[in-house]
Amino acid sequence: MTSAALACTVLLSACSGKGDGEKYVEGSVESLYNQGMDGLLNERYKTAAQLFDEVERQHPYSVWATRAELMAAYAHYRAGEFDEAIIALDRYTQLHPGSRNIAYAYYLRALSYHAQMVDVRRDQSNAELAVKAFNELVRRYPNSRYSDDGRRKIDEPAR
Repeated sequence: MTSAALACTVLLSACSGKGDGEKYVEGSVESLYNQGMDGLLNERYKTAAQLFDEVERQHPYSVWATRAELMAAYAHYRAGEFDEAIIALDRYTQLHPGSRNIAYAYYLRALSYHAQMVDVRRDQSNAELAVKAFNELVRRYPNSRYSDDGRRKIDEPAR
């Protein structure tokens, strides 16, 4: 019985790594967040998103984790990973409805749909989602600094 338990432990520990030879290294919240910001400034958006995600994963109850969630979504947006940005922003708005940055989260979500509008003569689904998202922004936060741009984007002709 003891050898079976030992075998299970060995197998489970072999499966617990990140894979691809990557080692898990815990970093301070400030270090991870600052590295993410450096990634943004150097236009390494995918790396920045990963670092911001790591802040949330390693330090989930810190003040930095909430900021990092929004910054990860922004990094995904800048990387052109619009679906990932939308998923992250949906999660952010659900988890932090009282955040002082909530209007920005709705705005960035709408921009993520807007950026995917390629040719509305073929497929209007992203245009419809963008208009819906901008309308939600304007309805929820009519006096935010993002609402004016949202109104303009709703009224602009389709590409």
